[in-house]
Amino acid sequence: MIYFVERINRLLVAVETKFKNFELKMSNKESQLKSQSQRGALIFIKLVTFTVFSVHVTYFISSKCYLPFSETKTMYFDIVLPFRSDSIFYYYYAFTFETVVVVIEGLINISSIVIAVGFVHILCYEMDIFGIIMENMSDLISQKGMHRKNSENRRSECNLGIYRVFEDKSEMANLECRNTHCKHIVKEIVDHHSYLISLMNDVQSILSFIVLDMFVTCEFMLCLCSFQIYQIYSTTSFVSLMKNICMLAALIVHEFVYFFFGQRLVSKTQDLHRSVYFCEWYNETKSFKNSMNIVHLRMNKPFTILAGKIIPVTLASFITMFVGLHWS
Repeated sequence: MIYFVERINRLLVAVETKFKNFELKMSNKESQLKSQSQRGALIFIKLVTFTVFSVHVTYFISSKCYLPFSETKTMYFDIVLPFRSDSIFYYYYAFTFETVVVVIEGLINISSIVIAVGFVHILCYEMDIFGIIMENMSDLISQKGMHRKNSENRRSECNLGIYRVFEDKSEMANLECRNTHCKHIVKEIVDHHSYLISLMNDVQSILSFIVLDMFVTCEFMLCLCSFQIYQIYSTTSFVSLMKNICMLAALIVHEFVYFFFGQRLVSKTQDLHRSVYFCEWYNETKSFKNSMNIVHLRMNKPFTILAGKIIPVTLASFITMFVGLHWS
């Protein structure tokens, strides 16, 4: 992630500025959507934290460090020490060092998941806002057109003292005003969609290698943990069995979170063309209909994050992985 710090900063700026203040167009529903999105994200954060914590607890219990005079005490992981670890003092000295390393490693894992998946989650939330704004596009055009019409009427009354305008001229002026605002709204929609695509490309570049490395590592570790569980099922203690089961669960949850939010991004971007269809385009001008037809064709293509530009980060790939593990 350090290599992509500029793109991460760009995403953070987009969040801080509410995506160039585009969210302010729907301040009424923004708080409700934000609360729903935060609740969904917190569930996954708690799930990941719980699984990582359970792995550390089982490794702590299996080490038997709480039995000072036990001869079967072990470390979290094997390391080469410059002193003999059979001494109680040196054992707890090394064990404390390993505990600090394990805790920091767990915090780094949780933080990396929250940062990486958090950007995808925020983009999904922004897609919801974008879709709602497009569905209410006609209301935005009418509001701007009404504001423009009232300002022009006040100007004409003040400058010319005219209180009555011919109906045909009024209709022509309203039509021109509506065309102008239609073009302005369509341009704003297209610009914001292009901006979101550029942010999604940044997320793609950030997560591409991370998810690929995680995918390959988890595949190997899942096979190893499954084999160890099969081996120690009837030969070793219950604590060792639970240690491997918790590790297996943590690996599955770790991988599932990435693929779940990748699937959400695909679904949210795929639903945008429905929002275009329900924007009451049939009540607008011909030029607006032609413009929205082009917009609809562009938004019909979902955005898919590719791990290493090879593996699509979707639930279908996640299920395919388990099918491959079953046959292996």
